[in-house]
Amino acid sequence: MIRSTFAGMTTAFTALQANQKRLDISGQNLANMNTPGYTRQSLQTSSLNYNSPISHYMNNSSLVAGFGVHMDSITQIRDPYLDVQYRNQIHKSGYSDALQKSLDSLANIFDESHVEGMWQAIKNIQSSLINMQDPAKVNDPIFESELRSRMQALTNLLNDASTQLDAAEKAEFSKLDGTGTSEQGAVQRVNDILRQIGELNRHIKQNQIFGHESLELMDERNMLLDELASYIPIEVSYYKDLDYDGKDDGVAGRYHLDENGNIIGKREWPDDLRVEMHYTDANGVAQKITLVEGTTGKGNENYGQVEITGGSLDDPTKVALMFHGFQSGSGGQTAADIPFEATN
Repeated sequence: MIRSTFAGMTTAFTALQANQKRLDISGQNLANMNTPGYTRQSLQTSSLNYNSPISHYMNNSSLVAGFGVHMDSITQIRDPYLDVQYRNQIHKSGYSDALQKSLDSLANIFDESHVEGMWQAIKNIQSSLINMQDPAKVNDPIFESELRSRMQALTNLLNDASTQLDAAEKAEFSKLDGTGTSEQGAVQRVNDILRQIGELNRHIKQNQIFGHESLELMDERNMLLDELASYIPIEVSYYKDLDYDGKDDGVAGRYHLDENGNIIGKREWPDDLRVEMHYTDANGVAQKITLVEGTTGKGNENYGQVEITGGSLDDPTKVALMFHGFQSGSGGQTAADIPFEATN
């Protein structure tokens, strides 16, 4: 067989292009090694002829060999197992950090490292009572005045501690609700994260359908998932859209087309992302509720929310949280189990 004059040069040229792109990606990875949320990238390649499904039906494989390399896509080097482990640990860490901050605020109220703390006040009262065991001192106005003064000092300390405890309770409620602060509360932040993940699901899938990897958007979504895991226990899964049957002539972006607009192959259909929260109900049974469901429905129908249904800044001791799953497109009904109510 007589080869084309520049066939060998074309093969070498595609190899040079692919390897140059690998060098570019390696440089990109090194340049972003300290960028928050950045995930390493790699180049996926395939034999040039086998990119076209027509080549699969040719009888003699030697006829389709030696035409170079095709750059298919740029993908992320990410381990789902490590993601799961990291999010499990960051949830424990987030819970421990929040608990430690609350305990620190209580420790400041009952700090007995000071000389004039409550324990010292009690010891002073005990000392006065011991001195008054002497019958001659029982009715002595000097010792009575001393005991009264020390009892008053303890009362003042207890009243001051009570006031600080009330303030600490309100501060904890503000952290949850954001009331009285210039920052978002935990509930508002969780709802904001769910909204952003739901919107990113739509943007990423739409871009991938039309051939754009949207790796930076995926990095942003992963950062949000990590932050969400620090608030609540979540499980993240990827799946194919079950409603997609692989044929929709109305969406040309789903197929590889030749210069005449004829379909020569189907594009890889992108994954959807689901976020579920795991919890234990009042009966001790493990349950889960879907908070983000891929790209289901329209607008905000693919993500849920959490709301405070009990307690207030004036009465922060009876706080209840209600988690609502994503909304289906039919009648706006909750498309998840009965919302989980957690009372703190």
